[in-house]
Amino acid sequence: MSFDKKRLICAGDFLIELDEAIADIIIELNKKGYKTLNCCSGHINNDGETNCYISFYESYNFTLPKNYCYESDNLIRCNFYGNKLELKKQLNQNIEILRRWVNGLQTYNQVIGEIRSRNENKKHSYIKCLNKDMRIIKSEISEIVSMEIDKLDINSLKVILKEIGIKNYSKLKKNELLIVLNENLDILSNEDRKEVLHWIYENNKIKFGMFQKEVIEYLNISKGEFNKVSNELKDFEIGIEKLRIGGKMQSYIKYDRMKIYNIFYKAL
Repeated sequence: MSFDKKRLICAGDFLIELDEAIADIIIELNKKGYKTLNCCSGHINNDGETNCYISFYESYNFTLPKNYCYESDNLIRCNFYGNKLELKKQLNQNIEILRRWVNGLQTYNQVIGEIRSRNENKKHSYIKCLNKDMRIIKSEISEIVSMEIDKLDINSLKVILKEIGIKNYSKLKKNELLIVLNENLDILSNEDRKEVLHWIYENNKIKFGMFQKEVIEYLNISKGEFNKVSNELKDFEIGIEKLRIGGKMQSYIKYDRMKIYNIFYKAL
C-alpha cells in the first residue's frame, strides 16, 4: 500500500485530492452521513514520527477507532513512532483498523433515529434547562480553562498560538508554549481574555469537558440518581477521553461543561 500517492475524487462540481491509502475510508464515511473536511493517511519519513487524522464538518458522537483520540471537537488523530519500516507497518495496520471501524458504523440517519426514538420513549424527565445568563456561564468556563490550560497537548497549544497571531513557536516545548500563551492572555482586557478562553474551550471541548464524577458533584446527586438521568444526559455527551489508569489506557465519557452548567436536577 502506498502512502505517497493521491487520488482525485469527483464531489459535485469539484475535484478533491485525497491520500490514496485513506480515500475509500473517507468516501464511505461521507456515504454514511459523516461529512469530512480534511484528512491525512500519514506518510513514511525519516523523522521518526507521523500521524493519521480525519477532521469532520461537525462533531459526531461515535465510538473512536482503536488508538485514536479527539484532538478537538471535530478532529480525531492517531500518532505513530519508529523507523521507516516500523512506520510503514503501523500505517498499514492503521488503515485496516479504520476500514473495520467505518464498516461497523451505523449511518448518521440511523443514529439520529435512535436518539429521537429514545427521547420519545422517556417516561420521566429529571433534567430541566435553566436558561441562565450565558455571559455568567461563559465567565465560569473561561476561569476553568484558565486554571486547566495545561491539560492541552503540544499540538493544540500550537494551533491556539497560530490562531491568535503568535509566531516563532514551532520549536518550543510545552511549558514554553504555555508561558507564551499566558503572557499574551495577560495583556488582553478582561472581556477579550474571556472571549479567547471561551474560544479555546469551544475548540477543545473534550479536554475541558466534565467526567461523570464531576457532573455528579456539580449537580449534587448520588451515583444512583445519576444513573436515573444517564439517558437524558446522553445529549450532553461530547466524546471520549482516554486516560492511563494503573498502567492501562481506559476510556471515559466527557460531558459538555456549558450544557451541564445550564441544567437543574429535579429530584423525585
